[in-house]
Amino acid sequence: MGRSSNGRNRAEIPSVTFNPDQPCESLHTQKSRQLYYQPEEGFWMVMTVNVPSISKTKDGLEYMEYQGDDVQDNVFRAVLRQAYHMFRLFKGTFNHILDRRAGDVTYLRQKLDHFYSRVLMYVDFVFLGDSGSLFSALWFCPNVVAGPITGGDAEFTGCEGACMEYSHLHPKEEESCLRMSAKSQYLLTLKLNHCDILDVFQGIQFLPLDKQTFLRVHCFVNFVEAMFVQVKHTAFLYNDQLVWSGLEPEDMQVVYRYLVTSLLPAHMETELQGGSMPRHSTSPFSSTHYGRFVTGPLNLQDSCGSTGKVPKVHINNLTCPESYHLIVYRALSATLCLFVDGSLQLGIDLFKRLDVFLGPQLTSIVSEVAEQCSKQASTPGGTTNSVDSAPKFVYFNQLNLAQKSTVHLDSRRTGNVSVTPEVLRLLADINADKNRLSTTGEVILKTMSDYWVVGKLSNLREFYVVIHQKNANLIEINGLYF
Repeated sequence: MGRSSNGRNRAEIPSVTFNPDQPCESLHTQKSRQLYYQPEEGFWMVMTVNVPSISKTKDGLEYMEYQGDDVQDNVFRAVLRQAYHMFRLFKGTFNHILDRRAGDVTYLRQKLDHFYSRVLMYVDFVFLGDSGSLFSALWFCPNVVAGPITGGDAEFTGCEGACMEYSHLHPKEEESCLRMSAKSQYLLTLKLNHCDILDVFQGIQFLPLDKQTFLRVHCFVNFVEAMFVQVKHTAFLYNDQLVWSGLEPEDMQVVYRYLVTSLLPAHMETELQGGSMPRHSTSPFSSTHYGRFVTGPLNLQDSCGSTGKVPKVHINNLTCPESYHLIVYRALSATLCLFVDGSLQLGIDLFKRLDVFLGPQLTSIVSEVAEQCSKQASTPGGTTNSVDSAPKFVYFNQLNLAQKSTVHLDSRRTGNVSVTPEVLRLLADINADKNRLSTTGEVILKTMSDYWVVGKLSNLREFYVVIHQKNANLIEINGLYF
C-alpha cells in the first residue's frame, strides 16, 4: 500500500460513525487488513497488513487471488496490542511521557522513534486542538505481508497510518502532523508469518516442580531480596518456563514475552558461539560457577568499571507506575531476573557482589531443578499412540495466564509446529468465535484432511485438542477423548 492509503484512512475513518457499545476493531479490503487498537485515551494505533495472494490463470488470463482467510483479526490485533505493551514496558505510557514533559509531543515522537528502530517505518503523530487542550492520535503500523515469506521472516515494506474520529473537535481546530522514518528493532522480532493462537493468549508457560524443589527456589529468591535491599522484585525461569515471579501477572506476562522471544534467544546464540565453559575459571576442572550477566557488565574485571547495558522497565502502569533496572543473571538453563530500584545509580561493585553471591547458589539450584525435570520426563505417559497420531493440545487459563501447548514444539516462534497450517488457523478461528459460547461451551470440527479439532471453554479456561484419526466419528471423538 502506498501513501494514498494514508490519505484514504484520514478521509474515511473520521466519516464513519461506529457503534458506541462495540468498538471498531478492523477494516477489511481485498488487498489489505487494518487493525485498530486504542491503548490509552486519545491515542489510536493502527496496523496495516497486506493480504497474501497467489497467481492463477483463467481463460488464458492471469489474475491474483487474495487469501483473506489467512489474515485473522484476533491474531493480528493481539500482535498490535503486544506492540504497545512492549513499548509501555520500556518507555512508560504515552500520557505519562507527555506529563513528564508538559505535553511535549516532540519528546514522545522521539521515544517512539527510538523504540521502533531498524526497519523502515513511518510514525504519524497528530496534534489536534487549540492552545487550551491537547488531542492526539498515534499512527503506527508495520505494513507487512501476512503470508509465508522466503527466508523465514516477515517483509517490512513501510508503514501507513490512520486515526479515529474525535467527535468533540471542531473542524477548524488546528492540526499539525509530522511523519518520521526510523529503523525498527522491535518489528524484527514480530515474525508475523508465524503468529497464531499463542499470540492471542500471550500466556506464560509454568514449570511444575515438587514441593521440596519449589521451596528451595522460593527460599533462594527471598534470600536474594533480603541480602540486597536494592532488589524489589525477582523472577526465576528454567528453560524458558516460569518457576517464580514477584510481579503482578499482567506485568510478568510482558516481561516473560520479552525474555523468551528476544533477550534470552540472543544471549543463548552468543553463548553457543563462545562456548559454555565457566567464565571465572582458568581450568575446566576448577571449583567455580557458570553464572553470568545477560544484562549488565560483560567483564567484571574491566578496569573501566563499565556496568554494560541494563534496561529500565516500567511496571504497575495502570495503578502506581514504578520504574526498575532489569538485571538478568543466568547460570546454565536457569535465569534470574532482578528488578532493582530505578532511582538508584548502578555501580560495578553491586554487580560484583551479586555475581559472588548468585553464581555458586544458582549453579547448585540448577542441578536440583534439572534432576526434578529429568524425573518428570522419565515418568511413563501411558500413551500407546505414535508421536504423529497422538492428540495435540493447547491450553490457556485466563486466571493465572498459564498456557501449555504440544502443538508447538518450541517457544522460539520459528513455525516448528506439529499440525498443518490449516489446523493452526482453525484454532484461532474457534477462539475468535468463543464469545458465542458464553462462559461454557464446546465446538467440534472436522477438516477435509481428516483432522478433528475440538475447542472447549469453561470457567475462564480454554482447551483445544487436535486429533488425526481418519475413521473416527463425532460420537467416538466426543466420548473417547472428552
